[in-house]
Amino acid sequence: MSDTGLLFWLPAKHTSNQELDNDISRLGQYLAEAIDEIEPEGKKMSSQVQQIQKLTQNWKSSHMDKLLPELDEFIHTLSSHDALQIVRYISHYLNLSNVAEQYHSVRSITREGQTLAYSIHNTMA
Repeated sequence: MSDTGLLFWLPAKHTSNQELDNDISRLGQYLAEAIDEIEPEGKKMSSQVQQIQKLTQNWKSSHMDKLLPELDEFIHTLSSHDALQIVRYISHYLNLSNVAEQYHSVRSITREGQTLAYSIHNTMA
């Protein structure tokens, strides 16, 4: 899996904060490594996700009318099993991205010296 993980599913430069981008990228890499090692067809799945990533990146940048049929064709060649596995892969990635965003919010608030109203510290006090 590339160093960018699956960042193609997020809007381009969704944030100017490099820490969040790095966290999401790192979690995407961990997910890719885990799937490659654990899933019997992990390498195949990673390859298919990379193919979709490549087509999606090109599709978003320009030439939508030319690349959409190519992306559509690739997706339609997937078996139901493969499509379900890819959807699960992307779903896990998006869940990890949400975790990274939540962590980033907490990190930003505490960095500014504020306390979290619903933190474990305040709950137990």
